[in-house]
Amino acid sequence: MDERNEEKKIFNESIRKTLSGTASGVAKLVVGHPFDTIKVRVQIEGSNGRFKGPLHCLRETIQKEGLFKGLYKGATPPLIGWSLIDSVMIASFLTFKQLLKDNNNNNNNN
Repeated sequence: MDERNEEKKIFNESIRKTLSGTASGVAKLVVGHPFDTIKVRVQIEGSNGRFKGPLHCLRETIQKEGLFKGLYKGATPPLIGWSLIDSVMIASFLTFKQLLKDNNNNNNNN
């Protein structure tokens, strides 16, 4: 029965690590995507475009398209990408960190 509990513990830890990475990817998108949206719109318009600057672009975008529709347009592909990348990266980091810690403890005990 101990072996089954150990497998369940390892599985739960893997899920926790993966969900941590997914949450990281979502947080990255929620914070960063509006900045990218405004940056790209200002770059596309150029210096003689319809926007006087980033703040003017932000104000116009929110007024004409709404907060979420305007600032998070096209957010689904990056959301999927960041979530997958960060889930693998963080899960790997935490797993290798634990392996190194366990290996170090085993070396110190010998």
